[in-house]
Amino acid sequence: MTRRGGEAIRLRQNRTAHASELLAQIGASGLHHVERPVTIHCIPYSIAKGQKARDSLIVVDLFTRALYR
Repeated sequence: MTRRGGEAIRLRQNRTAHASELLAQIGASGLHHVERPVTIHCIPYSIAKGQKARDSLIVVDLFTRALYR
């Protein structure tokens, strides 16, 4: 990330919601970006924890925050 990018982006979301917020702010600011493939290796502990139903509310949270800006 460049200095300009760091100054233009202000993340407010936590957990995995920051990823969607980051892309939205990059698009809104006109910054150039390149996506690179990654491989995620989950440890047994995180696999055992699983996903919570409330984690699926990320989209609702992002939408609500966008409405009240």
